[in-house]
This record gives sequence, structure tokens and C-alpha cells, in this order.
Amino acid sequence: MPVSGRATQKQILDAIVSRLRSKIARLGDMNCHMTDQRQPIAWPPDRECVTVSVEGGRFPEPFYNGGGGSTLCESSTVAVTVWVRCNLDRIQTIEVALLEDTGIYSDWKPDILRALLISESSGGDVIPWSPVGPDGICLLRNCLSPISCGTVVTDSTGEWLGMTLSFSADFDWRL
Repeated sequence: MPVSGRATQKQILDAIVSRLRSKIARLGDMNCHMTDQRQPIAWPPDRECVTVSVEGGRFPEPFYNGGGGSTLCESSTVAVTVWVRCNLDRIQTIEVALLEDTGIYSDWKPDILRALLISESSGGDVIPWSPVGPDGICLLRNCLSPISCGTVVTDSTGEWLGMTLSFSADFDWRL
């Protein structure tokens, strides 16, 4: 893996959105976006959409104390949320909707994990993926690391089901 460079959160989110669009065939410009929160401001016409947003972060004190702004590191969380339009009143239980109709757990979860964690695999060896900038330098201190998978939620209309995968993303700020 290349040496870690300095980055902004926008560069990291752009790289993650680009990766998802390139590795998951059903994602593109119209249904995979960087957002400021998990739920999009406007729902797309498609049946599926994915949002990528940043959640809280913290600044490890030893990095800042060692060199001030020139060594500022942030440990942040990136949330990748899958939204699937699902008419729940046609389906008897939410479990059926989650497992069979929408594929949130059966299709989306493994697709996103593969796209964001594995660069390639060869002969049983798995090479991890990490977002890189245009110069080929890694934007993170380490590869993305999965933290959690949230419970499935519905939007206020009950028309969309959503599930969030959270990843740890530690990076050095470009100030």
C-alpha cells in the first residue's frame, strides 16, 4: 500500500463514492451520493440509493501535541447507508421485506463490504482496498475498517428502508 498522504474529508468521501459506483453495477451518478446525513434530502426516482456521509470524529491528542496543525490527525467514521424503496403494506412482515424483497442483507451488505474492503484477490490472498488521491497516495492512515452494521430503519413515510454500514477512517488533515 502506498504511503499515507494528507487529505480532506471531501476527498475521502469522493473516493468512496467513486469506488462504490465502479464496483457495484446498479450504482451510478443518480443513486449514489455524498450527503451531509444518512438520509438524502430528495429521494431519487430509482428503487435503490446509497448515501455516503461523515459522522463524528475525534482528534487524538498526541498527534496534535507532537506538531500542531502540521500533524493533525482525525479518527472519523464514514457511514454508507443503503436505501431501498419498499411498499411495506404489500408485504406481511418486515423480515420478508429485508431478506427477500429488498436484498438489504442478502445482496447489498456483502456487495458494499467487498467494494470497500477488498481491492483484489488472487490465489486466496486478499489485498485490501484503500482510497487514494489523484497522485496515487493513500488518503487514510490505514485501510477502511468496518465498525458496525445498524438495524434497519424506515423513513418518515414508511416507503424507504435503510441500513447503515459504518467504517473507521483515520486520516491526516491537509490544512
